[in-house]
Amino acid sequence: MGAGSIDLESKRKRVEDLYPYESEGIAALLDDFYRVEARAYDRADLDSYTVIADLKIALDTDCLTPRQRQCIALYYFCELSREQVAELLGVARQSVDEYLATAHERLAREMKEGGAAKKGRRVKPLPGSRPLNRWINDIADGAPIYDLPEDVAEDLLYWLSERGDERAWETIRQRRHGAPELVYDTVEHAHIHDRQLWYRYKREIYDDHRNEKEDRFGFYW
Repeated sequence: MGAGSIDLESKRKRVEDLYPYESEGIAALLDDFYRVEARAYDRADLDSYTVIADLKIALDTDCLTPRQRQCIALYYFCELSREQVAELLGVARQSVDEYLATAHERLAREMKEGGAAKKGRRVKPLPGSRPLNRWINDIADGAPIYDLPEDVAEDLLYWLSERGDERAWETIRQRRHGAPELVYDTVEHAHIHDRQLWYRYKREIYDDHRNEKEDRFGFYW
């Protein structure tokens, strides 16, 4: 019997099968936006490039209402929870669900047909001068959704830390003071039975012949 050939490509789902231009497919594509975009440019994947380009074009049109644009930007590109989006925009949690669901449908229709939806009415601007609020207002007026300015990203961390987000607070701390230095005060090796105080700074002994560093217990590293 002859050996049958295996078509590896047929075993891989094509990008358009993973992200069909339907409501669920658009939601999945928004979830994976940066991963698909990286595959498009880093691997020169034409299918990935096509769906990302189509999505960006749709996001740049007037197919979404200002509130839908804000919800898409905050939920997918700022990675806030739906509860946090509702708090920031001053709307109900259920309203965020409805805005996102309708936005998925409108984006899918725009990507398939083009010009199928019209921009909705304006929304009341968020008060204050902090970068995050200004950016959200700009999003409602048509600014690119998928480009998060550095000052907005930093202000977003402060907004999250003000609400008790420990990861955001730690990120801010490390940006100010650097990553924490791990210093071990004791060390235990398999053949050293008693724990010994470890020098905070290792005394390095250089072997001229082997050009290796040896710590004070005789272990090479």
